[in-house]
Amino acid sequence: NKWGCTNNAYPKLVLNVLPVGLVGLMMAVMMAALMSSLSSAFNSSATIFTVDIWLRARPRASEREQVIVGRVVVAVLVGVSLCWLPVIKGSAGKELFVYIQTIQSYLAPPITMVFGLGILWPGLTSAGALSGLVIGFILGMAKFIAGNVYPAPRCGAVDDRPGFAKMHFMYYAMIIFGVCGLIMAVVSFFTEKIPRDELGGLTWSTINEPPISHGALGEEDDAEKTENGHVKRDSIELLKNGGKDETFDSPEDTGEEEKHKLSRSAIKPDKIKLTVVKFAEEDPIVKWFLRFLSFLLLLALLFLWVYYR
Repeated sequence: NKWGCTNNAYPKLVLNVLPVGLVGLMMAVMMAALMSSLSSAFNSSATIFTVDIWLRARPRASEREQVIVGRVVVAVLVGVSLCWLPVIKGSAGKELFVYIQTIQSYLAPPITMVFGLGILWPGLTSAGALSGLVIGFILGMAKFIAGNVYPAPRCGAVDDRPGFAKMHFMYYAMIIFGVCGLIMAVVSFFTEKIPRDELGGLTWSTINEPPISHGALGEEDDAEKTENGHVKRDSIELLKNGGKDETFDSPEDTGEEEKHKLSRSAIKPDKIKLTVVKFAEEDPIVKWFLRFLSFLLLLALLFLWVYYR
């Protein structure tokens, strides 16, 4: 039925079924959800560009400059989004929700695998994670390009596209997920491992080990308590300055050129350990009871999936 493949089905249902007062409320809710999703996507993209790209090119950029760059990035993204609307509209036989889920299924699996494998396996290396992300992105873009070269037929028409182009996006997402995990594991086995003492609090097996301080906000108080038992405030400042002692910035202040040379030399700071936040102890009876309920829930979901399949 062609009316089942249109973006107007849900709005028409709302307008014709709901009472007059609830129609306006539902429209307001839909618009609020749309604006929330767009603003979060634009703001996060602008933050990623400003922090990970712009600050690398201009590490001394002021806060005002960073704000201006973020606003410019948001404006560019809005323009790109408007230009992309004809592409979405031209996707034959695609509902808007299905289109969004399709794009996410091409991009999300490698990111999910990186987070999952990084938490569960301390042997994952940076090279392995980067390799999996790159391969996953290439696989996703290949399917996206194939879907645009061979567009889906109209609703109810025969789909005579090649098998790769008409493969369902959820099946392809599982393929990307598995391939990315395999690539990450293989590359990690042949690249340098991260020392275990640097993984404190970052993986499942090192969750109770003390993490290393990186000079972030809120770490000063904890780091002062433990640096192999003792740590000084100046060690935190040294860590924040990237390992450079900036006590003597100018030879004019001291009149000693040796101290000026010392300020230019990199000093490798000791690893500063933070205190471990202990998880609250859970009653064993409650723990096993919750596990049993989770198992029953999985069985119920499996039964519903098999019954209605």
